[in-house]
Amino acid sequence: MKALINFKVDEQGKKHILNAQALHITDTIDFEIVEVSEYSDMNKLAYDENNNIIEDNEKIMLQQKIEEMTENIINLEFNDLIKGDVKNDENI
Repeated sequence: MKALINFKVDEQGKKHILNAQALHITDTIDFEIVEVSEYSDMNKLAYDENNNIIEDNEKIMLQQKIEEMTENIINLEFNDLIKGDVKNDENI
């Protein structure tokens, strides 16, 4: 196991721990240090589908919902087109 220690150095050069986090490392568990905005909510960090860190996992969930809704709408429109239920769009 490793520990990530956040510290400050005083005027005399002495280190003072501000925060410490245990880092459990195994063959399947690892860690990385990433750059995020100063006021990022650490509980909203997530990885996207390309393993890039994003600062707001709610954005990813919303994006996935939008993609699912778009796919559903396209499928419904396509099914209506196949069935011949499409209304004449010229009058809309």
